[in-house]
Amino acid sequence: AASAGPGSVLECLTLCQPAELQKKIYQQCLQCTDEIGTSSTSSSQSNVTCMLRSVCAHPELGLSSIGSLSADQRDKLLREFPVSLENEFSPKLMLDCAQTRDKWIAMSPKISVLSTLIEHCLAEGECMVVFTESDSSFHVVAKALAVLKRDFVTISELTTHHSLLHDILSLPQNETGQSAYSKHIFLCKMASVRVPLFFVDKVVFFDAPVDKVHERQAMVSCVNPTTGKKKV
Repeated sequence: AASAGPGSVLECLTLCQPAELQKKIYQQCLQCTDEIGTSSTSSSQSNVTCMLRSVCAHPELGLSSIGSLSADQRDKLLREFPVSLENEFSPKLMLDCAQTRDKWIAMSPKISVLSTLIEHCLAEGECMVVFTESDSSFHVVAKALAVLKRDFVTISELTTHHSLLHDILSLPQNETGQSAYSKHIFLCKMASVRVPLFFVDKVVFFDAPVDKVHERQAMVSCVNPTTGKKKV
């Protein structure tokens, strides 16, 4: 939907079917957690929920976050996936080999959609901010940007408008006539935004937030104070 009025939102919701490996890891995780039964603590159940959300971001995160399971459950899960994704898809290998990079990206439809959107925005001379809620999603998006060989600026709780501008100007020079923010990607956790980001052209929420307060806080930071417009 699109509207030109004050406070309008141009929003596009994309639902991604998980890849086959994601489905398998998710099912295996559920199987392991079913065996925990009612004896599990609320803390361990919360860890398992986070792990399942990680699998939906990228299968690599599912295998790297299985520390929340017991040793027996972890061994059972790893027996199903004897090859370590981390070793097979090392950052250096992905940077050197486009085929390996594309295969890693294709493992997660969410990452595939994000990479397509990034290429489109940059081709149009636009800048975008990608918000994540969890650390795991933040790291997998950062890794995706690295293997796509795209420079990006990280925004944290300590970022000020001055330091943000300094980080941007430290990146490779823009083409003549473009604004300082053009063709740049900003990566930020929803809970970490402390600076106005109304200059961005596209706002992407990579994972559905559990905390709606953080989502609203991130959205408000992208509202143009003059026109009231924002894009998602």
